[in-house]
Amino acid sequence: MGVPSSTPGAHLGHYRDNREEYFLKHPSELTAAGGLAVVFGAGDSNQTLLTSDGGQFQALSSAYSSAPAPLP
Repeated sequence: MGVPSSTPGAHLGHYRDNREEYFLKHPSELTAAGGLAVVFGAGDSNQTLLTSDGGQFQALSSAYSSAPAPLP
């Protein structure tokens, strides 16, 4: 997880990372590659969490839920 790249950050609890945004905005690419699920979470105690990502995960997952990628 990470805060959006436009957000000042790159400090403890606010790592910058675009993977969450990319996966949730391009789900058809994941399913085309054989992916069925993506799990997000902190891999380190200092990484961004749901409580420190500025609402990015909630906004992106809500947008995905309104138009999920069809499974093959």
